[in-house]
Parts: sequence; C-alpha cells; structure tokens
Amino acid sequence: MTYTSLQSPANKDYQFELNVAHLYGNLMNTYGDNGNILMMKYVGEKLGAKMTFDIVSLGDDFDADYYDMVFFGGGQDYEQSIVAKDLPGKKEAIADFINKDKVILAICGGFQLLGQYYVQANGEKLMALVLWDTTLLVKITTASSEISKFTTTNSMKHTMALKITKGVPSCLKMKNL
Repeated sequence: MTYTSLQSPANKDYQFELNVAHLYGNLMNTYGDNGNILMMKYVGEKLGAKMTFDIVSLGDDFDADYYDMVFFGGGQDYEQSIVAKDLPGKKEAIADFINKDKVILAICGGFQLLGQYYVQANGEKLMALVLWDTTLLVKITTASSEISKFTTTNSMKHTMALKITKGVPSCLKMKNL
C-alpha cells in the first residue's frame, strides 16, 4: 500500500506541485534519509512548490506518470535483499520514468539496486534491476588499512573513497574520473 509520509501544508498558495516517490522508504532508510526528505520538502516549499512524498514499497504499484521525482535511499544488506525481490515488478514503470527524463536521486543501496548486481559483505551476489550497466565492486583491505576503495564501473566512471572508522564507512569524496 502506498502511503503519504510527508506533505506540504494545504493552507498555502503554491506556484506548482511536486510528487515524490520515496522507494521503499520503510526499508531503505539508513544514512539520514528522513533528513534528506525533510530538506527536499523545505527547499521545494521555499521555491514555491507544494511537496508530497509517498512511500512506495513492497507490492505497491509505481506510477511513472504521477511522480515527478524518485528518492531511493540506502539500506542494509538484509533489507536490500528483500527489496531486490520486489523491484522486478516495478522495472518497467521505473524504466518508463527514466525514459521520460524524470529525476531519480539514488543513494548507496538505492543506486546499487538499479544497476546489474551488488556483492554483499558476506560475498553473496544480489541481482539488481539492470537499468544501466553499473556494478559495485568491493576491494577488501587489511584491518590496519583506513581506506577501502569501492569502485563503480559504468559509463559515468566514478570512484568513491570511504574511510572505515570502527567498521562504519563514512564517505570522504566522490569524484568523476
């Protein structure tokens, strides 16, 4: 069931309206994604837009014509494996959304699940949606190393360097090559 998680107050006169699908917002919600949604709402309203955020999750239909933007956040491996089983039912609609030149903001696991596959920390290969030629490869380093390099191979050719602090990665930089 799709449900509205956040919307702008109805008592204002807005210049336009933006409907945002928060894909699997109840499962893929690590890395401060609720803060990302609140910031998008704040900025949208400052620019004169009435903002509506619907969580589209397991078993829900995704309407490519209704939504103006998609936000697909990060999640832990277990949640990603659940989402990966549901995503194929939305593949055609998401591809249609992309072909209409609409915006997808995909972070971490959300980005990984739109590519070809993702290799989880336990070494299991998790098949993704295959909307573009992207695969996240993990280079395992020694415990004494502070930097692990996660590379994404695709036409965009970008690399993310992550610092591992007590087992928790924090993004240092992302640059186009």
